[in-house]
Amino acid sequence: MDDDTVIYAGVEAIRSTALAVQCLVDSREIWIPRSQIGDDSEVQDSGDCGELIVTEWFARKEGLPPGVCEHGHTNWHFLADETWCYGPFRYES
Repeated sequence: MDDDTVIYAGVEAIRSTALAVQCLVDSREIWIPRSQIGDDSEVQDSGDCGELIVTEWFARKEGLPPGVCEHGHTNWHFLADETWCYGPFRYES
């Protein structure tokens, strides 16, 4: 996955199809296209629970909460010192 990603902890996959997985993320049921789920994600199919890795683009498009890196930077913002923090970015509800 070439895009920046966001990691959501404690996610449960409710159901899945060949093209998408429906997950419970931050108390919301959301369909996630498989193309937007990282290969290293623990959540890939119905019944899976754990860390879900999705592209930052998809998380922003769906209005999911931003992740935070180990330095406390959110991945939604260019930093004041004109640098980017490359994460990984995590969100835990």
